Amino acid sequence: MPATPAQPKIGTILVPTDFSAEAQNAIDYAQALLRESEGTLHLVYVHEIDYVYVMPTVMTVPPVQMTEDMTRAHEEQLKQIAARCSATQTHTKSGRAFDGICKTAAEIGADLIIISTHGNTGLKHLFLGSTTERVVQHAPCPVLVVREQEREFVANAPDEQPVHIGRILVPVDFSECSWHGLNYALEFAKARGASVVLLHVVQLVPFMPGDRFGAYEAMPGREVLEGAAREQMQKVEQETDFGGVPHETKVVIGRPADEICRCAEQLRADLVIIPTHGRTGLVHVLIGSTAEHVVRYAHCPVLVVPHRESRSSQAG
Repeated sequence: MPATPAQPKIGTILVPTDFSAEAQNAIDYAQALLRESEGTLHLVYVHEIDYVYVMPTVMTVPPVQMTEDMTRAHEEQLKQIAARCSATQTHTKSGRAFDGICKTAAEIGADLIIISTHGNTGLKHLFLGSTTERVVQHAPCPVLVVREQEREFVANAPDEQPVHIGRILVPVDFSECSWHGLNYALEFAKARGASVVLLHVVQLVPFMPGDRFGAYEAMPGREVLEGAAREQMQKVEQETDFGGVPHETKVVIGRPADEICRCAEQLRADLVIIPTHGRTGLVHVLIGSTAEHVVRYAHCPVLVVPHRESRSSQAG
């Protein structure tokens, strides 16, 4: 059965900044969202300390004094940005960037984190991850990820619509986590007069019997799996209260992460809202997750809604 709708309240928005042009994109998006709803904007800068060995003869200024001077400089720079964008409060932290961002979000009770990403790829990125992806993994609230090319979704003139969100793509896999993301997306769409496209991707997993065993029964064929998925999607439509939100469904076959990105581009979606279990650990680092792949490659903004199971359900 569908879960209780997660109200997408956007009262307190936290935007991390490193004073780059990319970070300004996230601030622009936050301001645009806040123009259509009452709320407050918080900015946070996290100074990451590189722990390197320095010869005593080379160090001419005490490290503590250097840190204090840098902190004051960052605070002043942050206040200047806050004055331009009417931010309510600024926060300066030291340590790992993703950790400082997530802790600040928890401290202020943020309803949403808006963060920009460079969209870097490659082997180093795959193993080390990025600040954005780590925030997606650990954030206590939904995270909206934007990129430079997504400035087109933000109005430039005061008389324009603050944020152009007309069509939202919502991937569903029929799990409890998926219900959570769908309900959040419907409330988000209802508040902005947007339509939603429910997408399910049928992933074909090859059946490979062991050396000592033969395959006595053929695995379900492509048509059977796709038909079953369409039946489940119809059930979702029947059990979901869309609240007047225009919607359509789509079932495709392929690798979920790739198909979500492809469909988002084909449908010219303005936003992808995708839930995540918030799984961490070695397996997560090596394999990654569908949500993070979409964050990395989608052509439009991606809103990741965390859904972490309760301890009681995990214990079961």
